[in-house]
Amino acid sequence: MTTWPPPVRVIVVAYNSARYLPACLESLLAQDYPAPVAIHVVDNGSTDDTRRALEPYASRIAVDYAGTNLGFPRAVNRALKKCREEVVVLLNPDTEMERDWLAQLVGALRRHPGAGAAGSLLFYPDGSIQHAGGRIFANGLTSHERALPAVAGEERVVDYATGAALAVRADVLRALGGLDQGYPLYGEDVQLAAHLARRGLSTLLVPAARGVHHESVGSVRESCLYLYRLHRARLRWSALNFPLSHLLGRWLNEEFYYLRVAGMFSTYRFWPVLAAYLTTLARLPWLLFLRARGPYRVREQAFYQSYLHRIISSGIRALAEEYRRARAAEAPRA
Repeated sequence: MTTWPPPVRVIVVAYNSARYLPACLESLLAQDYPAPVAIHVVDNGSTDDTRRALEPYASRIAVDYAGTNLGFPRAVNRALKKCREEVVVLLNPDTEMERDWLAQLVGALRRHPGAGAAGSLLFYPDGSIQHAGGRIFANGLTSHERALPAVAGEERVVDYATGAALAVRADVLRALGGLDQGYPLYGEDVQLAAHLARRGLSTLLVPAARGVHHESVGSVRESCLYLYRLHRARLRWSALNFPLSHLLGRWLNEEFYYLRVAGMFSTYRFWPVLAAYLTTLARLPWLLFLRARGPYRVREQAFYQSYLHRIISSGIRALAEEYRRARAAEAPRA
């Protein structure tokens, strides 16, 4: 960073976010950060009262009305073109962050020059932990860590950090061409972490950077569309990032075990997962072409191989059993 503290641009992508957006913006405007903070809202064609909710903030923030739903990565990249700041922060509109959140995130990037991104510790409204870093498993499935670091306040390297509240070095994000637009919904933050690892940069969890994310805390029935999008992103990530030897070997074993134990063969979940497989197979020639181009090319071989080794060592069995128990709990009692 050429200056300290560096100027920051916070990008908020909104879509029908009128309910939560004012509280999010108020928490941003109240940040205790000693350098300029540009707040940039991209409205992805909202049809609710989002425009009206933004009106009181017109003089203090920049608003870009896209007119249509661009998806999260495209909306972020649209705002990135106007960014001249040294740090870009991605923030969901249904969050409320503590006053020192921004200072803690940016400070972590200064303390750890080998980090390309710094993620936040997020809580549900009831106070339970929603995200304390993310794990990637050997078949590309991901999971939120929900435990605090063993050492209180310890900033640690994670497989990925959620894009709901994430700081990224702007020069690195520009060099990558922005977020990967091949992940229109889900997975763009996981791919970003892999791109950073290719460049020898880690992703951090910063426990002191805290906030509330109003994502549903309750268990909801997963829709077919949700499952299709989730698994399509997972399969794309696997095809683009895992070594071919892993994909043709252990990945298949881990995948079959997950599908069987998690009950994917015997419920409605089978069909959206099958659709995700067929979509990925149809795109496989293009994905293999991408592996050798642009940001997918490995640069820091040793660092990236270490990153992948940690992921490949994360067997899916414990997570699959967790899914099985959750499915059993959802079943109607006799």
